[in-house]
Amino acid sequence: MKRWMGLLCLFSLHYGGSGRAAEQAGMPLTFSVLTYQVQTASPENLPVIGRKLDDFDIAGVQGCFSSCGILLAAAHHPNKFYFSERPFWWKRSNSGLASLSNFPLIEVKKVHYKAQAGLLNPDASKGILLMRYDVNGHILDVYNTQIQPGQDQLDVAARQFQALELVQYVNVESPPEHTVVLIGDFNLGKSKQPTIKSKLKLQDPAETLYGWFENPFDRVLFRSGSNTVFKPIAWKDLSDVFVDAAGAPLSQSAPIAVEFSLE
Repeated sequence: MKRWMGLLCLFSLHYGGSGRAAEQAGMPLTFSVLTYQVQTASPENLPVIGRKLDDFDIAGVQGCFSSCGILLAAAHHPNKFYFSERPFWWKRSNSGLASLSNFPLIEVKKVHYKAQAGLLNPDASKGILLMRYDVNGHILDVYNTQIQPGQDQLDVAARQFQALELVQYVNVESPPEHTVVLIGDFNLGKSKQPTIKSKLKLQDPAETLYGWFENPFDRVLFRSGSNTVFKPIAWKDLSDVFVDAAGAPLSQSAPIAVEFSLE
């Protein structure tokens, strides 16, 4: 068993020590999804994060820039992808998005947002990473994104247009029969979240399970496919798990985990 599996058991994650999805005869498949913004993590913390990701069937990280290979090398998922391309040659940063999974990979698609907060803005390389998986014969589309941060006028405008681009992209790529999970650092307050949620008919596990909204940045959203029953079983902020030996956070953002049931 993993060294902190005991804590995860409190979160009702029912998979075994390998971190792979669990299925019992006559029971729905259950699997775990984690999103984590790691931009503030030090190079020394990246492999620690990578090893902790092994306990989740699907993981997406944001803000993973020049040293992301260290994180990915420490994780043991059979399918990993790093969106390393820059939108323009003069940009210093790539998208910072990486996704990992234990499920068979069907295809990868990726795109940078067209809306930019100024051509020279070093943060303006945000995008969308789509990983399409085969989950026991069901198609699962997992979108990983980071939307423009900042409070300057250009940042706010770019963020609003990027939200619309995200909605359009998901609508094009995911027909009704596909099950959808959208994870990432949205950098959106509660007032803007309904734009994404309502237009894509997504739900938030925290609201579905507990009836409240807490973190406007780090989110896991979902919707069931037309031929599936897909629902959350548990949601948890795992900030107390993603810490170093001294108990300090590995990154300043909250790692959000959800366990789902699919049948």
